[in-house]
Amino acid sequence: MNRTIELEGRRYIIAPMTFGQGRQIFKPDGDAFESNCTMVAACLNNADGGTRTAADIEALPYSDGSTLMNACLDLNGLRATGEAEAAQTTAK
Repeated sequence: MNRTIELEGRRYIIAPMTFGQGRQIFKPDGDAFESNCTMVAACLNNADGGTRTAADIEALPYSDGSTLMNACLDLNGLRATGEAEAAQTTAK
């Protein structure tokens, strides 16, 4: 269930996180920005076997990072419940 996103000539392919990845990424009292960057890195890596890190995602243009974050939330079913609620539910 990969999804391709084209942004200003750059092509990104994302794939869903595993449940275990979600549990590691979203922790109570965790930094939301860091969690989001780690989530996007995981979704990109799951699609192509890459080794991107949260720091790599932070270096993306803002519009790309924001669009990718929203796409990853949607792909993983986290948008419907709200990012913060999903993060706390997943970490329990």
